Amino acid sequence: MDSDLPLSNIISSSNLTSLVRLSIQNLAYIPHLRGCGASLKQLEIMFCDELRELPDDLGSLESLETLEISNCENLQLIPYPSGQKGLSSLRRLEICYCKRLSNLPSEMLESCTSLQTLQVYKCENLTSFPELSGKVWLNSLRKLSIGDFSNSNTLESIYRHIKSVQTLRIYGREDWVSLPYQLQNLTSLKDLSIIDFGIEELPDWLGNLSSLEKLGLYRCEKLRHLPSKEAMQRLTKLTKLKIILCPLLEEQCRPDNSEWPKISHIPKLKYSIRR
Repeated sequence: MDSDLPLSNIISSSNLTSLVRLSIQNLAYIPHLRGCGASLKQLEIMFCDELRELPDDLGSLESLETLEISNCENLQLIPYPSGQKGLSSLRRLEICYCKRLSNLPSEMLESCTSLQTLQVYKCENLTSFPELSGKVWLNSLRKLSIGDFSNSNTLESIYRHIKSVQTLRIYGREDWVSLPYQLQNLTSLKDLSIIDFGIEELPDWLGNLSSLEKLGLYRCEKLRHLPSKEAMQRLTKLTKLKIILCPLLEEQCRPDNSEWPKISHIPKLKYSIRR
């Protein structure tokens, strides 16, 4: 639509009492949403290239369980005034491919007392992340996808407080040549994906992740070596390894090459060097 007026008319209707899912695409402006706050459970805001600011009443959506904001390249601001009830029912929050977004309001995350899945990635201008210590939802958080921020130190502050996470997708950059050492403390982790890092060798402390069942390595084009054989053998629950678009490592993991003895015992192996 060329105008937000039709959406405004729908949302402002007094009869809007049973709307549970709203998907908004290709709008330059989004009107206030409080009119559907009592029933709305899923909100998607996608491919709004001209959108620069979200409405300031997101915190009024007290029934919302899923919020996805993606591919809004010019989004700069997520306002979150104080005094709103907050997103206390939110279980899944995803913000991705919003390259001009520079920060997230800490008040928004503080209100997410039921959060189980948090995904914030491919927002390369994001310079800071709200301090996580003390957030009540940390103990219930099970899935985290995060990374590719302009400052790698932002990631390190996050990993100190996510001990309960079971699935982690971590996005890096070509000039990031190491993994955050705090990862070795995530002993509950079952599924780990490492994406877009410039690392050449995985550290031996990866073997400390005793609960790890799945390991995925994606688009790490400089990666040549896995942890030592001894470290890999400590991962006794590891049953699935994916090496996707890591051409140097994929070559070394073929039978009779240097890395093969480290992974030959893993039941499910998958390679792909083609895009």
